[in-house]
Amino acid sequence: MMKKILLLTVLLATIALAQNFTFEGIPNPATVGQKYDITITATENTGNVKLYLVVGSDAKEFVIPTDTTFDGTSEVTFPLEFTYAGNGVKLRCVDPIDGDIGESDAFDINAGASSKWLIVAPGQTYAPGTPTGKTGTGSVTAGDSADYNVYVVDKWYNDKGGSDIPELETTDLFGHVPETANVGVNKIELRTAGSRTVTVKGGSYTQDVCNVIVNAGAVTQLQILAPDQVNLPGDDSTTANGPKKKAYPGTTGTPGKASVGSPYIVKIWAVDKCWNVVTSYGPYEVNVFESGNNTDLTSTTDDTIKSGKNDNVNVKFTTDSPTNIYAKDSNGKNTSYNTSVEVLAGIDSLTATLNPAIVPKDVHSTLHIEAYESAKPVALDYAYVELAEGPKESFHIEDSTKIVDGKWELTIVNGIAETEVWASAETTYVLKVTAGEQTRNVTLNVKDITGLTIAPNPWKYGAAGHNAINFSYKVEQAGAAEVMLLITDIYGNVVYKNIFTSGTPVQPGQQTISWDIKNGKGNSISSGMYQAVLKITLTNLSTEVLRKNLMVIW
Repeated sequence: MMKKILLLTVLLATIALAQNFTFEGIPNPATVGQKYDITITATENTGNVKLYLVVGSDAKEFVIPTDTTFDGTSEVTFPLEFTYAGNGVKLRCVDPIDGDIGESDAFDINAGASSKWLIVAPGQTYAPGTPTGKTGTGSVTAGDSADYNVYVVDKWYNDKGGSDIPELETTDLFGHVPETANVGVNKIELRTAGSRTVTVKGGSYTQDVCNVIVNAGAVTQLQILAPDQVNLPGDDSTTANGPKKKAYPGTTGTPGKASVGSPYIVKIWAVDKCWNVVTSYGPYEVNVFESGNNTDLTSTTDDTIKSGKNDNVNVKFTTDSPTNIYAKDSNGKNTSYNTSVEVLAGIDSLTATLNPAIVPKDVHSTLHIEAYESAKPVALDYAYVELAEGPKESFHIEDSTKIVDGKWELTIVNGIAETEVWASAETTYVLKVTAGEQTRNVTLNVKDITGLTIAPNPWKYGAAGHNAINFSYKVEQAGAAEVMLLITDIYGNVVYKNIFTSGTPVQPGQQTISWDIKNGKGNSISSGMYQAVLKITLTNLSTEVLRKNLMVIW
C-alpha cells in the first residue's frame, strides 16, 4: 500500500513540474522599463497565450504585453517589458485553452531610472509595478497627525530610495505639512473636512498627487454663528495668547448687533476640534444662555440640533448692553468660548394701519407698519402679525408661508413693512402687530358696502413695491352690460380709461378692478390727486356713476 502512495506522489510531482514552454533571451538581471526580445518555444503548435511575472507564489501582470500569440506555430519572438523590480522572479506562459503552462528559470529585475515622486496616504497601499503605484482611497480624520509615505520611483513606481529632498503641499488651507520633508514617512495633519489633496514635488522628478477624504472627527463642542458670522472649518486659531489668537475661532466675521425684544437668529452647530460640522450628531435640545447669570435667552419652538445643526435658534435680549452668550445642549456639549453681542435699545415706536379699514369681502386692504428706534427708521427687523379676533379660516394675508411660532412674519426694511390682507367672510377682524417690545392692534371691518372703494388710498410706493390700486364696487343681481373705469387728473384730463363688457367686472356681486398706476401709453403717472369715475351700465341699460378721489405718492 505504501509503495502505491509513493508512486502516486512522484507521478503528481512529475505532472506539476512538466514544462510545456521554454524561454530564451531573458537577461539576468533585467531592468524595469527596457524592452527585451524574448523567444518562447512550445512543445506543440499553439495559439494565444497569457504572460505573467511570478513573484513569490503569486502570478502578476507585471509584463507588457500580457499576452501574445503563436499563430498556430510552436515558436514566437517578441519585445517584452518588465514593470516590477524584484529578485528570484520567473516568467510564466499559460495557454488558457488547454491549460499548458511553463516557467522560466528564476532571474532578477532591477528598478529603472529615477523619474518621479510617489506619495501614499493613509488608507492606500503601495503597489509597485502598477500604472498608478498605489491602490485604495486616502482617508483620514480631521486634526489627526497621520503617516504619509514618500518615495522616489522609476516609471513603474518601483522604489529607488535615495536622499532627495521632497516638497509637500496641500489644498487644505489649514493643513499642516512639514517644512522639511524627507523620503520615507512624513507626518501630515489635514483639518478641513471634505476632499483634499496632498502633492509631493521637487527637483527634476515628476510630481505626484494623492486624493484624501478628510472625515469630521467626534463632536468636541458647540459653535454659535451669530448674524454676520460664517463657519470657518479647519481654522487653527485659538483664544489663547499667541500668534494665532482670535476672538472667535472657527468663524469669520463679527457678531451682528441685536435689539431688545427683537428676534436675533443664530445658528448652533455641533463641531469637531477643527470646527467641522458633524452631521451624524443629534437630535439634542439646545439652549442659549447669558454668561454670568445663566439666563435662558432662547425663544423658539424648534430648539433641537438635528444632523449636527440648528440654523434657526431665536434669541431675545431684555437689556440694552453688551451681552456674552453661550450654548449648551441636552447631551452635555457646550460652546468653548462666549460670543459677545452688542444689544441696542430696540424698537421704541410702532404704528400699524389698514388702508382701507372697511372693505367688502375678498377685497384687499393694505397693512402698513412703521417702526422706529430713537426716532430713526429701523434698518432691518421683523414684525409679527397674529389674528387676535375673527375666524382664522376666512382670513388671508400675503406672504402667509412666512410663519414663525404661529405668527406671520414680515420683514421691516428702512422702517417699513407692508402686506395685503383680506377676508372671505363678513365680520370684524382684529390684528395684533408686534415688533420688538412694541405691540399695536388694528381692526379690519369686512362688510357689504355701497359705492366705490379704493385701496390703497393714498397709494404710496413703499417697501412692498409697485402694488396695484384696487377699485371695488357692487353690480346688481342682473349683471352689467358694460363697466367703464376712468381716471382723470385735477384738470379733467383723462389719464386712464378701460371698458369691460365681459368677464368678472360685469358679473353680479362685489367686484374688483386692479390698475397698475400707468396711463394709456404704459407710463407710470405722476404723484398727485386724481379722480376715479366708475360707470356701470346694467343689462336693462340703466346706469350708475360712482366717483371718488385718490392720491398717488411716489
